[in-house]
Amino acid sequence: MDEVTNLEIFFKSHQVHLSRIWLESCINWCKEENLPPNYSINQLQVNVFEQWLLLDLRDLEVPCLPPNLSSKEKFLLPENYTLQLMQIVDISKPKFWQLQRIRSSIPKNHEQEFENTKRVLQLTLTDGVQDVEAMEYKPIKCLNINLSPGIKIRLMGPIQIRRGRLLLEEQQVKVLGGEVDSLLISNATENVLAKFLNQPLNPKPTIIQESLLIDNANETGDATTNRLNVVNFASSTPKVNNENLDDFEDDFKIDEEIEMLIEVERELEQSESNRKKTPDMFDDTDLDFENIDIPNPPIPTTSNISFRNNSTGVISISDSAEEENSIELIKTSKQNIPNTPKPSLPVIWSIEKLLKTMSNISNGKFKIRGKFKKVKEKMCVVEDDFHLVIEVEDSTGSIPVKFLGSVVSELNGYTAEEFMQLKDEWGKGNSEAKSKALQALEKLKNRLTELDNVLEVSIKSNENFPILLKIL
Repeated sequence: MDEVTNLEIFFKSHQVHLSRIWLESCINWCKEENLPPNYSINQLQVNVFEQWLLLDLRDLEVPCLPPNLSSKEKFLLPENYTLQLMQIVDISKPKFWQLQRIRSSIPKNHEQEFENTKRVLQLTLTDGVQDVEAMEYKPIKCLNINLSPGIKIRLMGPIQIRRGRLLLEEQQVKVLGGEVDSLLISNATENVLAKFLNQPLNPKPTIIQESLLIDNANETGDATTNRLNVVNFASSTPKVNNENLDDFEDDFKIDEEIEMLIEVERELEQSESNRKKTPDMFDDTDLDFENIDIPNPPIPTTSNISFRNNSTGVISISDSAEEENSIELIKTSKQNIPNTPKPSLPVIWSIEKLLKTMSNISNGKFKIRGKFKKVKEKMCVVEDDFHLVIEVEDSTGSIPVKFLGSVVSELNGYTAEEFMQLKDEWGKGNSEAKSKALQALEKLKNRLTELDNVLEVSIKSNENFPILLKIL
């Protein structure tokens, strides 16, 4: 058996799915840079696994999760899966309150306190193609808000899914280690909170003391006692402790608790979302676009495949120390390898074909013929850039597309910053600024309603809509 096949079989047995092209490149690099001439197969396994821990799985694009998990109302995830942590936050307390505590070390009782003294960690995980949300359904000791973005985590089924969220318990989670360089700053918990609140990022994110995020220090010892810690927010809801409930009663209890969590999270974020967004740019005008609330746009991330040399802690790939093929990691390695070229695509895709193909696409650019149908999400400025979603159609169907900010600027003649300055001056009674802003909005409306062009769009797994890159 050749080395590549040997390693493929070995890593699949540990729920690690690798691209054969990446695996071959990594093996060659390990031989040249990191292994003695008389290396053993076990040494090769160790070196490849070390490099995988430092890899952004989105660059491999090798999915392992069942498709469309975020749309599952009730589902059981039966197998074991090894995933990458993109970000982790505590959703049991307001984000603005947490960021104040982290950045200012605000004394307790300085501002409004909250009844909840526990945490509920929410994790954004990816298999490289599909992102999923997971949460502590019961406290998990190996998880904390300082986990490095990009760290690899093994989930061991069966795992319940409710409302598209994985409900995790202690015995279902194992942290393997690793990190992804390009995510360490942008996806650190402090900066995830900052981006949500449209605050500046910290180039050297704080190592967070979790005690800062607990209102009553005397309660910290009970952090592993309650099921679904956020239940403290709704004291009027009875807690069910009977362990002998039948399946129907247990399902009802889970649904009730998840509904409670979603409601608490919605209430905590309501005022923060208002702080984050600017007013709708079509307000106070007579432009007859539809009035639709704008969702929170996802946080974009990018990275490159690389190998790395530096020392890390000792981590085992096996679930048991008694396994013969357990791997203990001593060091890791780095060197850029070339990206794999993607096959060429047809010049113009029909919208029907693109819609059918999108579920299998994690990253790619396409050209479609699109005619304006309607505005789906009205223009505003989010995180210092334009946010606008319209629906375009051809003879085969219709699809929503989100404009790249620079495309909106080309259509209305202003950058987001310039437009916000006009909006501010307008609010101060400057009639010239009001006239310019209205002319820009009228120009944008006309350009949109006349749209009937070839459009270059980008599909990314972490975006809610295709991104309109160019109007050709």
